[in-house]
Amino acid sequence: MELVVGGKDGLQPVERTVIDLCTRLVYRDVLQNPDTAPMPILQDLYNLLNQQPEAEAKRLATALEIYVTGSLNVFNHRTNVDMSNRLVCFDIKELGKFAFAKLYSRATMQNAKGFLEQLIEPSTSSVFLACSAVSLSEQHWLLITPS
Repeated sequence: MELVVGGKDGLQPVERTVIDLCTRLVYRDVLQNPDTAPMPILQDLYNLLNQQPEAEAKRLATALEIYVTGSLNVFNHRTNVDMSNRLVCFDIKELGKFAFAKLYSRATMQNAKGFLEQLIEPSTSSVFLACSAVSLSEQHWLLITPS
């Protein structure tokens, strides 16, 4: 959310609190039933933000709208990638061809970073034991778009 809404001053404390509340609510079912509950998507967070009484929640929901129902809704879907595969490739170089490349590549980098953090954290991931290497081919592309 910091990338989407934060701006130069970042998120304000009330915005952080609203996001914290809604995130906990969005993931409540997954935490209670991790094997059967569907993983939430951005639409679920957007819907919860719209249900909150705070004006900040409405502002956050409005900022998310382009990613939920607008032209950048590519991340508002459940993945079709089997993340338990031994080889998972994040190819984001081609995103640079599009006018919205900065928005897509920053979000994609965050997703890839989160995946790698979970993968290499041995205390929380059994996948790490099966992983023999992490390769960052052409990682200089990650440095082209300033954060």
